[in-house]
Amino acid sequence: MVNSLDMWIVQLNELIQHAIKIRNDNVMKYKKKELEAFETGLNIFTLLMKEMIQDMVAEKKDPKYD
Repeated sequence: MVNSLDMWIVQLNELIQHAIKIRNDNVMKYKKKELEAFETGLNIFTLLMKEMIQDMVAEKKDPKYD
């Protein structure tokens, strides 16, 4: 059965893929230091979302969750 955590996990995964694509495409056409800051920000954002997914997966495995 699908619940709200499942939907959040899917949504966060899609946002991660979107952030990676934006970073790789350099949509703002940044150069040098601006590009470095842009990539760093998106990398931090991506890592945060990955940690959120890991927390949600752990919560789903917790028997108290049911």
